[in-house]
Amino acid sequence: MSPFMKQILDEARPKIMEEVGPDFVNQGRVETLLRLLGRKFGPLSDDTVQRVHMADTHQLEQLADNLLDSETLEDVFGGGKAQ
Repeated sequence: MSPFMKQILDEARPKIMEEVGPDFVNQGRVETLLRLLGRKFGPLSDDTVQRVHMADTHQLEQLADNLLDSETLEDVFGGGKAQ
C-alpha cells in the first residue's frame, strides 16, 4: 500500500468506526446470543431469531443476562420467572 493510501485510510478510520462500528459490535452480540440460545434450547423459531435481530444494544445485554438464569426460552425474553 502506498504511503498516500495509508494516510487516507488512517485519517478516515476514526470516522468510519464512529459510523459503522456500533453496528459491527451489535451484529457480533446478535450472532453470539443466537448461538448460545440455540445450544441451550435447541433450534430457534424464525420469530425468536427475528426478535433477537430487532433488539437494541441494551436489550441484547439484558437477554444475555437473562439467558444465564433461564430454564426456558420464555424466561429469557421476560415471560417467565427469570428477569
